[in-house]
Amino acid sequence: MMQLQNDNLNLHARTALPRMLAALEKQDLSLFESRNLQVLQEWNYMNHRDSIAPIIWDRWWDNFQRLVWEDECYSEQCGRLLFPRRDVTVDLVLNDSASSFL
Repeated sequence: MMQLQNDNLNLHARTALPRMLAALEKQDLSLFESRNLQVLQEWNYMNHRDSIAPIIWDRWWDNFQRLVWEDECYSEQCGRLLFPRRDVTVDLVLNDSASSFL
């Protein structure tokens, strides 16, 4: 039971990150972005407290999800709606990269 409680594998990142990295246009990255990309490419998907990769991933995912859904979930007439669940966005990334949302 202790091993299960101490498992800090980031299943979300392990599922979505490889596809997102493959789709990333790498030629226009700044030096800062290139370094962050390298950190993510070398990451083993473990959320260790001394690792910067989980922080980079979380920030990237939060920004990505906001950019995907913000224009769909907010309007002057309707107000602010909740974003779809994370698994809906992951499904779009994995199975429908031609979606109008992406």
